[in-house]
Amino acid sequence: MGATPLQHPCYIWATCWLYWRCFFYLYEMYPSLAFPNVQEVENLVPLSVIDDLSWGGDAKYQKDSYDYLRKATNSSELLAFFDIKKGIRYYQSLFMDSKYVDFVKKCCLCHPNIEIPKDYSSLKEGTIIYPSLRKDLLKESLDLISKKGITSFDLMNFQEKEWATIAEQMLNWGFCRNKESVS
Repeated sequence: MGATPLQHPCYIWATCWLYWRCFFYLYEMYPSLAFPNVQEVENLVPLSVIDDLSWGGDAKYQKDSYDYLRKATNSSELLAFFDIKKGIRYYQSLFMDSKYVDFVKKCCLCHPNIEIPKDYSSLKEGTIIYPSLRKDLLKESLDLISKKGITSFDLMNFQEKEWATIAEQMLNWGFCRNKESVS
């Protein structure tokens, strides 16, 4: 049985090529385009929305682990680049970067029940070092915001800055006028 069109290596390559081509096109066309200075869009979900989600069962441990990072003195630095969906896992290619290893250590120091691994080479690829928060955080957050009609958000400083940058760019793109109407 052959591969489906979506599994075909040429399709995967073409999709990646198209994505990067679009990315570089946008960057060439709009060099002032500011990309958010966060790991992923989930890092911009307001803390008050995260708190309002249900956190029963196994999710409570994940939320508690996230809260340890929130309470850290360097929380903005940690939460801006923490991988919400995957947490911190051991991958040899990432752990070759000393800055990433320092980031991992800072996260582990925030949690009283997580020890910093002494020898990373003994870990298997994909070993969880620090738990994730939630895989479907963005979808659940958007559902909660629309369902409850939430209009007030608790943002950290880095989130506020990133949302302000996004809003400024949207305004700049939305209020363009023709050159002849300016003069």
